Amino acid sequence: CHSVFGEVIRGIEVVDSIANVKVAAKNRPIEDVVISTIEIVKKGKEAKKFDAIKVMTAYFDEEKEEEKKQLALAEEAKKTEAAFAAETAEQIKKAETLPSGLKVLVLNEGTGKKPRIGQKALVNYAGWLSNGTLFDTTMEDVAKKFGQYDIIYKMHGNDLSPYPMEYSPESRLTAGFKE
Repeated sequence: CHSVFGEVIRGIEVVDSIANVKVAAKNRPIEDVVISTIEIVKKGKEAKKFDAIKVMTAYFDEEKEEEKKQLALAEEAKKTEAAFAAETAEQIKKAETLPSGLKVLVLNEGTGKKPRIGQKALVNYAGWLSNGTLFDTTMEDVAKKFGQYDIIYKMHGNDLSPYPMEYSPESRLTAGFKE
């Protein structure tokens, strides 16, 4: 976002037409908006030293680089999702099916001290759809790896802390679901 402090002396209809163009993702115009000519009157020593073309060129170069980075990250996340979906499909074949239909596969059984019934435990978790899409987690590294960090971080109120859960046979991580 750029702020220009000044006054439009002539051509406010042009300013209005720019403000009303149709936009797509990231508030970018669907069709390019091109300014054919512009006259900038600089008043004061600092204003006269300011090189708008240099500043704007640098800004747009940085924007293009950031966009390339984001596209590369999204592509990497898609590959990660596909690999994870394939790995999960193999794990499902090995999983124990409980009476409810829930499938359970213990990948790494802990050896630490178990909490007593009624005690609180802090639980890190992650949930995926069968196609490998991560839909929730408390783990920052997982959210970043699957390209969902910004969305999940905001969803959790900017706090990816472990989920406090009471340890008991009646405990459930998701409301309404109990195995």
